[in-house]
Amino acid sequence: MEAQNTLASGELADIISLGRITGIVAISEIAGGYEPAPSGTFQVGDVELHQTLLSPLFTRVTDSLFAWSHQTFAEFLAAYYLIERGLAPQNILEFLRSSEDRRIPPQLHEVSAWLASMDDTLFNTLAETDPDILLRSDVASASPQAREALVNGLLLRFDRAELHDFNTQDRFRYDRLDHPKLGEQLLPYILDSQKNVVVRRFAIDIAEENGGVGIEDKGGLISAFSCEVDSAVSKWQREDYERKQSKLAKAENAARKLSQQMEELLLGGSSAKQDVPAERSATH
Repeated sequence: MEAQNTLASGELADIISLGRITGIVAISEIAGGYEPAPSGTFQVGDVELHQTLLSPLFTRVTDSLFAWSHQTFAEFLAAYYLIERGLAPQNILEFLRSSEDRRIPPQLHEVSAWLASMDDTLFNTLAETDPDILLRSDVASASPQAREALVNGLLLRFDRAELHDFNTQDRFRYDRLDHPKLGEQLLPYILDSQKNVVVRRFAIDIAEENGGVGIEDKGGLISAFSCEVDSAVSKWQREDYERKQSKLAKAENAARKLSQQMEELLLGGSSAKQDVPAERSATH
């Protein structure tokens, strides 16, 4: 029964989390058919789905309305269901990617991270195409080679300015990226002054979160280049502030001119109205 509940809830997660049906879903909309299980196939009818809703995976909102106890359950089970159904990695990626820009939409990032944790091929593919998603996965349990590939993918995308480190929460996951060649992988980005500020800062942050990975023994390079990067960031912030102030000043001047024009127009209209009776009285 536990396996059946897991698979049935996985089907629910697949239907809801992956966007096949949005909003409130009636049992009658998804009931029907059979699901394979270790003990053999079982029917997925109204009764089976209702029993699943009574499990700890769900919480009762009203007498006839249930919700996931936690969104993580839905995300994990949606990934688990796709893997258990034996879908090929390429088919899963096609299923996940948006038809417009071929990117995995943000609402499916967590499901994708779980999928990568369950399938090495998916992990390796996402390390090249969507490495930022894998920071949310169980990357610490991946092989050193897989972590090296992930760091390489992240560095390349930061270097091409396709990623930014605005999300400070990601830094707390950098310690999962450690592998034997991490120091020599990061050092060229830290030393190369021609690289953009963000990728150099990202490389330094990874090194710091992993104990320096030997780079601190090379004359305190991390501290030196951290200061250089911080200085560059401060310069960018100052220039960005000045640009915004300039735009604000232009906007204020434009608003002031418009206000003056409106005031002149209103005053002109008012004086014209006051002149009308005087002209009429003169004609009389």
